[in-house]
Amino acid sequence: MRNLRKLTAVVLAVALVLTSMAAAFAATEESTTSASSVTVVNGDKAAVLKELKLYAGTDDTNPAAGLDAALKVQDALIWLATEFGYKAEADKLTDEDATKALAKFADAKDISEYAKKVVAYSAQEGIIAGEVDKAGKLYVRPAASVTAARFATFMLKGLGYDLTGSFTEAVAQLAEVDGSKIDADATGDLTRDAAVGFMYGILTAKTESGKTVAENLLAADSSLQTVLSKNSLLPINGTLTVDTVKAVANNKVAVTLKEAAAATAADFAIVKKGTTTAVAVKDVAKESDTLYVVETDALSAGSSYTLTVNGASTNFTGIAADTTAPTVVKVGSPDTNTFEVEFSDKLDYATATDVANYTFDKGLKVVKAELNGDRNKVKLTSDVAKRNVGYNLTIANVKNSDGKAMSKVTRNIIANEDRTAPRISSFQVQNNRMIVIKFDDANGMNKAALETAANYSINDLAITSATAYDTLGDDDGKYDTWFL
Repeated sequence: MRNLRKLTAVVLAVALVLTSMAAAFAATEESTTSASSVTVVNGDKAAVLKELKLYAGTDDTNPAAGLDAALKVQDALIWLATEFGYKAEADKLTDEDATKALAKFADAKDISEYAKKVVAYSAQEGIIAGEVDKAGKLYVRPAASVTAARFATFMLKGLGYDLTGSFTEAVAQLAEVDGSKIDADATGDLTRDAAVGFMYGILTAKTESGKTVAENLLAADSSLQTVLSKNSLLPINGTLTVDTVKAVANNKVAVTLKEAAAATAADFAIVKKGTTTAVAVKDVAKESDTLYVVETDALSAGSSYTLTVNGASTNFTGIAADTTAPTVVKVGSPDTNTFEVEFSDKLDYATATDVANYTFDKGLKVVKAELNGDRNKVKLTSDVAKRNVGYNLTIANVKNSDGKAMSKVTRNIIANEDRTAPRISSFQVQNNRMIVIKFDDANGMNKAALETAANYSINDLAITSATAYDTLGDDDGKYDTWFL
């Protein structure tokens, strides 16, 4: 693809410039289309755009109605303002401000009332400059037909790119934008049908920021997730493979991946099982390299849902909201500088792992708080706990998965200390350069100590490296296998 020069100005200030030099468009394209000869081919795409709230059409029940008509300048501005996300700002203009912004155009009276604020906003922000006639008067030409080249130019600017070649090359340049699927051979005046093809074709195009138009739409409105996903309009994250799915709150779903991968809200789509009724994905929180918690609209207890990632679907069941505050079931100290707190409910990850919510007396500090897989136990790591010393642990502000906060509570814990030395459980020569040693220790071993080569000697052999592994896979920072 040719190198597109990136714009450095704010997107809203560069989206849709209608030239102020009429001569620049004078020798571009001639009108080649009449409504009576048009065959509508993008009715299905118009239906999708309608679902995405980008296209209203002329008939509420038939998105294809009226697509054979020519596209006017004022309508083109509205369509693109909607797709590129600034129509809401335009609608905030008062009638007085709109009139003032349009006063410089000799044909302002010709602008339809429904388009007045969008055209005014475009003029106010320098998005549309208008055309100057021989007498020096400025015109917006709201009812003029938009050519393919002009529409493509608007779209390039909306994506954040500048036109690098001549005006007549705009369509070809837009077709070469990464992800663009527009008709590169489009010429002449655009019908609404052809414009719908352009609108749909740039949903997968990358903007100057690196995100696609569809991704930006989803970021602004999470309810569009299902429509975008079912029409394959979102980028595929090839590294995402779901292992398990489970509702952990009335509006939260824990998704465990088979391997570590980066994910965003755009990667997850949820519907009621057996239907196309979407459940809005509002946000996603990463709790580990393989665990994401998806925040949704409220789920119905006992109802079945289907979560889809990269085309693969997994069913799960919604649960009722837990309105009872969590309580502490028991506390203990299984290991050196390690304490465990068991709760009555599944917990909110953020508050359960916030060390500020756990306070010891006698100067003992909590340096780490970890939530277990069942979300009802928290392991606390302290700095310098003394063996057989009793500590008062105060817990506050911890919430359950549905956001109900616990009452402040204090429990006494006797600190334990692991004084039993680990022993070697197995010793295996893997090859002529590797030895695998497994240790047996009730609480696991420290990784740094295991990986210190100076802690080992084998006659006159040189030890070049040591790598520790936690074969239990519980990611607790305690290791039991060593590769020499």
